[in-house]
Amino acid sequence: MKTALIAACLAGAALALPAFADDAHKGDMGHKIGMMDTNKDGMISHDEHKAAMDKKFAGADTNSDGMLSATEMSAKKLDMKDSNNDGSVSRDEFNAAGEEKFTAADTNKDNSLSKDEMMAMWKAHH
Repeated sequence: MKTALIAACLAGAALALPAFADDAHKGDMGHKIGMMDTNKDGMISHDEHKAAMDKKFAGADTNSDGMLSATEMSAKKLDMKDSNNDGSVSRDEFNAAGEEKFTAADTNKDNSLSKDEMMAMWKAHH
């Protein structure tokens, strides 16, 4: 009897984990949106997104050479953004990749991203 009860509890917990994980990601995304949403209107404008991308690039460029190397980025992200395949990502390449994501995520083409659009973008890239 105890074994069946333990098994049932474990099965229930396993089924609930994806929901908790999704809620955790929503919380993380909510925090990121809050940090990017400098005018606090609940949306991420094109300018706010660009400013966040610039801040992200500057934070990743630890040697301040204006390029992101493999040591400054994961190999997967480097490959995704290195459009000229020179083994590093310039600020222009980084911003172009961010612009592409923004444009794709802005499904209603209002030049800003809602929380739902941000969540959809995050899910598509993770």
